[in-house]
Amino acid sequence: METNLVIGFACLLLGAVCGGSFGLPTKYVRKDTPWENLWGPFFLFVTVAMPLVLGPLLVRDFFAVYAHVGLAGLLLPMAFGLLWGAGSMTLGMSFAFIGLSLAYSLNYGAQIIFGAITPIK
Repeated sequence: METNLVIGFACLLLGAVCGGSFGLPTKYVRKDTPWENLWGPFFLFVTVAMPLVLGPLLVRDFFAVYAHVGLAGLLLPMAFGLLWGAGSMTLGMSFAFIGLSLAYSLNYGAQIIFGAITPIK
């Protein structure tokens, strides 16, 4: 078997495990715990702490890359990151309102529709 194929399937499997384990923390909290107390630290850890720790380990001159791009080059990715966070937060809230199956089907349906009709450039 070709090496690239094995690496590709390993990345796919890792992504599936990470994507499927998003709800694991909710299993270990009390029922009366507000969702902000659980997901707030999680998003802070995932979007701020992990990149600041892993970035310099995996990318040579990590902070120099950001300095070279400048603020103007970072504004659009930051705006889309904010939209991604808002979408993830509202998807998580929709689980409580309409249920897991319906929320996922509506979410993925909207992604397919808008992803297919929205041009990349």
